[in-house]
Amino acid sequence: MRTVIVGAGIAGLVCADALARRGEDVEVYEATSRAGGRFETASVADCRVEVGANFLSSTYRVLPRLAKRLGVPLRPIRSRAGIITDSAVMAYKPNGPAMVRAGVVGWRDAARAGWAMAGQVRRLARADPADPAQWADIDVPAVAWCAERFGRAFTDAVIGSA
Repeated sequence: MRTVIVGAGIAGLVCADALARRGEDVEVYEATSRAGGRFETASVADCRVEVGANFLSSTYRVLPRLAKRLGVPLRPIRSRAGIITDSAVMAYKPNGPAMVRAGVVGWRDAARAGWAMAGQVRRLARADPADPAQWADIDVPAVAWCAERFGRAFTDAVIGSA
């Protein structure tokens, strides 16, 4: 059987791999000039920066096994963050007080974002992962979602504007 997969992001590529290992004839089509979807590395201010969904946490089960099978080395990273502003990299811990001390956001914006994040965590903790209707309000571009909940100043400082 011939199977066509539209999209060469991680989900499409994992699907293609699984089908090919079962002996299926698989073709993958991608609209952009590269495979990988949201996994991407960019060069910013002479630094290599991961700009997409490029990390695996200890909760992931499928991708680490896939990486091992394909011989892709994984390495632990430190949980440090940085903000690039005016072509300079500024290291900081991604929490409210550190972001304020680093000048990334003001106290008022950090407090608003913290309050909103706590509300989101409480709401999403009660949501049924199997019911897509309960997640519909977060199925929007990240910048718009963040700006609506956490404020424009926080969003511009942490995510960037779009």
